[in-house]
Amino acid sequence: MFLQTFKAETSVEHVVIVYQREHIPEEAICVHFNLIYQGQLLAATSGQSRSAEKHQIRQALHGQLKQLWQVHPILSKMKTANTASGPAPYKSFLDATADNNDRFGYRFVPVVFSSMSLSCALDLTLLRRDEPGSLVSAGGDIDNRLKTLFDALRMPRNREEMEGRAPSPDENPFYVLLEDDSQITKVSVSADRLLLPIEEGQHMNDVHLIIRVDVNVVAPF
Repeated sequence: MFLQTFKAETSVEHVVIVYQREHIPEEAICVHFNLIYQGQLLAATSGQSRSAEKHQIRQALHGQLKQLWQVHPILSKMKTANTASGPAPYKSFLDATADNNDRFGYRFVPVVFSSMSLSCALDLTLLRRDEPGSLVSAGGDIDNRLKTLFDALRMPRNREEMEGRAPSPDENPFYVLLEDDSQITKVSVSADRLLLPIEEGQHMNDVHLIIRVDVNVVAPF
């Protein structure tokens, strides 16, 4: 794991895990929202990178993040703001960001990016069909399942991660949470039992994941 401290608490009802790199003052929080993911969250290992599964998670969150840029009062203003660099006509902030993150056939727009000194804290509620208090499940241990999630939250780093995929018309630009997963400063995980019955097309190790995101300013602009 890239985070520096670890704390685990167990009870009959649930498991709580906290990973934290550094303390971020509460007053530094500038944007907060929730994302929801339902589906497989399998463990990433040295022998199984889970590239396909990671991109499926990216696609599941893309539409929610696109909506966030449209409705959030800060992001919606940033989206349409003109950039003052380069020759006229100037690009919108959104188009300039997407063009600057053009890679592997995709134009990515992260919510958290380094040029604005942003980081984020994540509070995860992980509901799964396992015994309460179990740190290891049919889908793999929590650390390696979180590795899959963190990689899915960021832009891909190399062409192999995309495995020749091409964006659909709705995925240009493609919205992601993070420029890089090093921008995560804190992760809290509460794991409990998923009580929804398995429906047709679902899997035993499918999860219902609620991701609370707090975006922080970590340095003056």
